[in-house]
Amino acid sequence: MLLCKKKSNKQKLKRVKKSFKYRNFLALFIQKSGDPAIAPSELEGLLKNLGAKNYRLYVIPGEGHEYTEYQELTQAIINFLKDRNLIN
Repeated sequence: MLLCKKKSNKQKLKRVKKSFKYRNFLALFIQKSGDPAIAPSELEGLLKNLGAKNYRLYVIPGEGHEYTEYQELTQAIINFLKDRNLIN
């Protein structure tokens, strides 16, 4: 999880680059549409800027970092793993 307090896109990109040394790892990002740290569209842009390829960004409605949508989250994870033939 990236926690950024009202930083510029350049600062965010620098932090993300530092965190994502390897761009071809498998990753599922689950984020709320009103995430206070970084908007989903910003994260998507940063990932594309980095050349990340093997990821999925799953956005659910809401704000903050508390997730109670357990069934939806479970299904998103299962679908992500199935799409990559990691489970049947």
